[in-house]
Amino acid sequence: MITITTYNNKSHLYFRIFVCISLFVFVLQNFLPNSTFYLGLFVPDVVGISQTFDYMMNYGAEARYLLGLYILYYPAWLIHPSLSLVINLVLMSYVFKFIEKIFTQTNTIAPPFIFLGLFVNPYLFLAVTGPNKEIPLLFATLYIIQCLMFKPKHWLVKAVFVAVFSVFLRDGYGMILLLTIFFWDMIKLKITSKWKLALIFTVVVSVSLGFLQNKFSFIDRNVTLAGEIAEIQSETIFNLSQSENPLVLMFAHVLRMIYNWITLSVFPIFKVNGVVYVLGIAYWIFGIFAGISIFANIFYLIKKKTSDINNLGIRLAGMVMFLWSAVSVSLFIHPRYLMPFLPIAFGVMMMHRKILLKNLVFIYLLCMFGVIAFYSISGNRPVVYHEIEWMAPSFLLFK
Repeated sequence: MITITTYNNKSHLYFRIFVCISLFVFVLQNFLPNSTFYLGLFVPDVVGISQTFDYMMNYGAEARYLLGLYILYYPAWLIHPSLSLVINLVLMSYVFKFIEKIFTQTNTIAPPFIFLGLFVNPYLFLAVTGPNKEIPLLFATLYIIQCLMFKPKHWLVKAVFVAVFSVFLRDGYGMILLLTIFFWDMIKLKITSKWKLALIFTVVVSVSLGFLQNKFSFIDRNVTLAGEIAEIQSETIFNLSQSENPLVLMFAHVLRMIYNWITLSVFPIFKVNGVVYVLGIAYWIFGIFAGISIFANIFYLIKKKTSDINNLGIRLAGMVMFLWSAVSVSLFIHPRYLMPFLPIAFGVMMMHRKILLKNLVFIYLLCMFGVIAFYSISGNRPVVYHEIEWMAPSFLLFK
């Protein structure tokens, strides 16, 4: 059983705000007429998972590759798929409590900013209405981090259970969570050394993918998928990742980290067919805050004295560096994989002094708009949009 002790009960207030925004989006999804703008209120993956569950319900198909989602969301289909919203809001209620518990031990962040990291990702409001992977993985990530920090009763068993369950949601990320537990609890080193060792480990794994591909099926699937979508994303990076030179493979890993870090902020999709694309704007907003937050986390680790092993920011920023590097082991660029730990990165960012934080934000935004302007003027913006065949998902009540 998961138990949480709240300190100032601030999480309840901000969770209610989150619920209100989520219900507003749910109403729009149910009652707006079909249009290009309307389609932008839906996440294709969420609609796709919903349609897969419909197929499983009608034809009794196996849930082999969706086992975690099946366990979590399929019971809703036995009553009505719209109950996915309730399941997601229950998970989010715990997420708010986890955030409160993690950051309440520091007085450097005012309560509104503790929770703001959950509101600067509009994607959550579009995904919360249906079955998805991001909200359960956000829950899992924050639960494991707060277990590592406070070590409540039987925490290791619970944390490992949550990480293993995450393997059945997104196998690679679940393995990353297991490694997070290993490095931050099993390895007996100073806090300031653990994240560096963990970071080195991700690079070693990245360089060894060619060997590991034949050992692990999820790595083989990742390499195969990366090859299939290389033309859409970055064929250059994929080709570098196929080199046999370890230095080239390390360089490719760094490039993937950079692309995961900045892609959504510098390559926005504002319109589709001349109409405002809500999901594209949601991705852009998330990309901006993810970019700034990671930039601030890097600077936090550089700025703080490495001897300050009790500094909360160093512990959390070190975890962010590991998670960012670990998801970048994947051979295809997928900035959405940064979503589960954005609230942690955002919280560390807010620990900076105001004047320094303003400077970091200014530098990132200046570079970001510079890149956007360059690609816009050159007419060579690397954005590909694919129309999808639309059918109203079953998690809606009135469509």
